[in-house]
This record gives sequence, structure tokens and C-alpha cells, in this order.
Amino acid sequence: MKKALSVLSMIFSALAAVGSLTFLHPCIHEDGTAAACASAGTLLMILGFAGLAVGALTMFVRGRTLQILLSALLLAVSLGLFLIPGVLAPLCMMETMRCHLITKPAARVLGALTGCCALLLMYLQLIPGRKGTDQ
Repeated sequence: MKKALSVLSMIFSALAAVGSLTFLHPCIHEDGTAAACASAGTLLMILGFAGLAVGALTMFVRGRTLQILLSALLLAVSLGLFLIPGVLAPLCMMETMRCHLITKPAARVLGALTGCCALLLMYLQLIPGRKGTDQ
């Protein structure tokens, strides 16, 4: 169960990272210059790759305390994914721009899904005396 949750969190983080460069990219002006929301796309990519790395580490680390800390770190990354577009990084002023219609909702969904995986991973580590779970 823990490995499946780690893989799911890695998939969601990879979608955020790769998506910020491809199908979830922020706005681009007609002359090719970056819009105000370009920093949100860059931060999404960085946090997506960070979540991918932390998710991979949760699969291979054995210690219970370290697993809990990595799950907490994954939860922080997912909170960042959720809050970056529009809260921590500015978006374009018009609500009809691509960053408001596509990037922001997709980042929120991917951040929430990654956060759910992180919470479940943490919960599975905190249950005392569970036997038969894969490490």
C-alpha cells in the first residue's frame, strides 16, 4: 500500500512538473515574451520535480521516523503546488487568461491529490503495531 501511494504521489508530481512545461504552461504573449504568470509556471515545475524526488525517496527509505519526515516534506510540497498559482506567485490580471482557466485549477487538483497521498503515507506510518504492510 505504501509503495502504491508513493508511486501515485510521484505520478501526480511528475504531471505537475512536466505539465507546467507542456499542457499546463502559463500564458505567453503574442510577441513571445513571458507573461506575469511565468514565475508560477517555473515554481510549479520546481516543486513538481521536488515532489517526484521525495516520492522516490519514500519508496526506498526504511526508517519509520525518516518515512514520517519524508511524508511531511511531501505534504509541504503538495501545499506549495496547491498555493503557488494565484497565492504565492502572481497570475495575469484578466480572469479569462490561460493561467486562471487551466494552470491554476490543474495545479490545485494535482496538489490536493499529492497531499492526500502524503497524508495517507503519514497515517500508515503513525499507526502503531501494523503488521503485514510493505515497507
